[in-house]
Amino acid sequence: MTRDSADASVFDTHLAGWREWQQAPWGRLRYAVVTHVLDRHLRDLGPGLRILDVGGGDGAEAVLFAGRGHQVTLVDYSEQMLEQARQAADRAGVSSRLITVHASADDLPSLGLTGFDVALCHFVIQYVADPAAAVQATADCLPPGGLVSLIAPNPASDVLTKAVRDLDFDGARDLLDAETVTATTFEHEVARIWPATAEGFLADAGCEVVGRYGARMVLDLIADNEPKYDPAVYARIERLELALCDRVPYRDIGRLWQLVARRRG
Repeated sequence: MTRDSADASVFDTHLAGWREWQQAPWGRLRYAVVTHVLDRHLRDLGPGLRILDVGGGDGAEAVLFAGRGHQVTLVDYSEQMLEQARQAADRAGVSSRLITVHASADDLPSLGLTGFDVALCHFVIQYVADPAAAVQATADCLPPGGLVSLIAPNPASDVLTKAVRDLDFDGARDLLDAETVTATTFEHEVARIWPATAEGFLADAGCEVVGRYGARMVLDLIADNEPKYDPAVYARIERLELALCDRVPYRDIGRLWQLVARRRG
């Protein structure tokens, strides 16, 4: 199936919904698990890293890592999202360690961005016309030994959530071989990309996977959302999710998958 990359207006018009999603338990848990995973891999690389955040939107992760002393370059093609990132950096006092670039993932090959220690490509490849090319362009910004973190929604979770939460068994069956699904927050059709497919993209881009993880294995299967807003309940769920994020088979059913790979020499 041929698809066009999502236009920036998709993200601009849903900015308020995106901010609401980030503050909800599922958004908070997404960042908690992903940060936990990145901390595990970045701690051996030393301080003052150069980090590239491709499609990093409003800078939730970029500002976090700038606050930890790293130099972060944030690339996104939503100017409204980038302005949110700059404001967040100002509030955090890390503007000097954040560079924003108004461009899309498709533009990466022409930007001349090289020499980064780490590249983040989180929730980007499902929105672009050529996911393999986006992974290649991201990897090309790294020298040998550099790390890339790749994240996308997990197709397996689409099916489980449809059946368990929605009790829509016919819809779950229809999703088994579907190539696309509608992203709820941004109301846009996105590609369903399996982890094995993404591993192939990384291998073709000269990268070796060194870690595979999942997130929201448990949270998304709890039909009642109300308890998730209780701080004590949320804290217990988060502890469980952190314990499950790298364990088979639990990681394989999470709402998102994360691959961390190293650029080969």
